[in-house]
Amino acid sequence: RRDLMIASLLARLETVEHGGPGSRSARVPPPPSSLQSELLNGVQPAATNGDTASPSVGEARASNDPETETDDPAMVERALERTLTQAGALLLPFGQVEIEPGLSYTRRETSSPVFVTSGDAGVVFIGEDRVERDEVRATLDLRAGLPFDSQIELTLPYNYVDQSVETMVGGVAGNAVDGNGGALGNPRIGVAKTLVREAGWRPDMVVRGYWDTKLGTSEDDGVALTGNFDELGFNISATKRQDPLAFVGGIGYATVFENDDVEPGDTLSLTAAAVLAASPSTSLRLGFTQQFSDDVKVDGEKLDGSDSSSGVLTIGASSILGPRALVDLALDVGLSNDAPDYAVRLAVPVRFDVPTR
Repeated sequence: RRDLMIASLLARLETVEHGGPGSRSARVPPPPSSLQSELLNGVQPAATNGDTASPSVGEARASNDPETETDDPAMVERALERTLTQAGALLLPFGQVEIEPGLSYTRRETSSPVFVTSGDAGVVFIGEDRVERDEVRATLDLRAGLPFDSQIELTLPYNYVDQSVETMVGGVAGNAVDGNGGALGNPRIGVAKTLVREAGWRPDMVVRGYWDTKLGTSEDDGVALTGNFDELGFNISATKRQDPLAFVGGIGYATVFENDDVEPGDTLSLTAAAVLAASPSTSLRLGFTQQFSDDVKVDGEKLDGSDSSSGVLTIGASSILGPRALVDLALDVGLSNDAPDYAVRLAVPVRFDVPTR
């Protein structure tokens, strides 16, 4: 299109210079070298003697190229990059801070065998405890870009749980105990660093280490809220862009320290996801997370059968709300007995610039 427009304007110039049809003696065209230079550089020549000036090549390209519309904040901060940053696959540049309030709801239904003593004779039956938990978790995440392609991260959670425990014996419902409680959860602090920048076949690679403290309240009114353990973990994620798609994969490992002679097992996690830029302001994603946890130890002895394996399928969407804000909605579906039945998460990360030297 650009080449055809330049050829058309050069033909008009040649016609004028040689006095062809449509030329007027009163019109003095600019020197050829000057006009050709303007044409090749995408500058619109001035209209003369009633001729309608054609749009310049630069203007024609800008009007059809959405990436050049820098007046639209959605074009500057595409939802794809914002989603990858929110997921931890990309880091904030130095001088930017992101605050992310979030809210999630998780539904869990589990059952486990239990011994039930009935009557004065002390007859023991094998029963089943059915536990139903509705968990609401509010979080405030803070991320800040640091020099040397690094980032500091802080999470402050609040947990609320509504729980019902019902004992079944021989298929007959027995006692049911209901309860609820809420309190501050375990704060988490972490640091991330970009190891490799994407180039050719090589993906972006980010390494992250974190400390999940035991400073939160572990239970309230007899309802368990969070683990009362210190946890150290790390993970490595890789991101490969093939616009409009981005593929993300990661591996993580966490170790939990003993407390009150109880030591939960270490956890290995594997993740894989694909993020699609449906438009400059909206992205869609599909992901899968698999976790394996070792047996729990009590007084240094393993409890056989206490290990677990959980698989979760994630479906999510993100959309830019304005120059600084993004809304992210995700649905988690449990694919194994040890995973939660389902969870819904909503987050609104807001980005700010901070003055730097």
